[in-house]
Amino acid sequence: MTPEELKQTYKIFVEDEKDPEIKAENTAVWKDLEKRIGDSNLIKSWREHDFTKMLMSEVRSQYRSLLAEQLQTENIEQQRLNEIWAQRKTMEWVLHLAEDNPDPEILRIQRDIQAFLAK
Repeated sequence: MTPEELKQTYKIFVEDEKDPEIKAENTAVWKDLEKRIGDSNLIKSWREHDFTKMLMSEVRSQYRSLLAEQLQTENIEQQRLNEIWAQRKTMEWVLHLAEDNPDPEILRIQRDIQAFLAK
């Protein structure tokens, strides 16, 4: 919705509403909507910040390294395997925070490492 459409919607459902109960209910819904939009904009601006981009680059690099270590080592100890798995899951969680749909990128990284190791 554009800002103008939001203003029109507010006018129709809040300002122009004559029934006080419906107006109170619509006002509460509107406040919740404003909070969600604000949170969404905050997340969007955080995702676009230079520091976040740098951090995500480092997360991707660490994810690649961990996956390569896991796939390269045949006699890896179970404790180290558990550590790698936990760290990879953490990296995936961070990627999900910073990107709308990181799953294709995660799969691409996995395919790239597997293809590299297959050579």
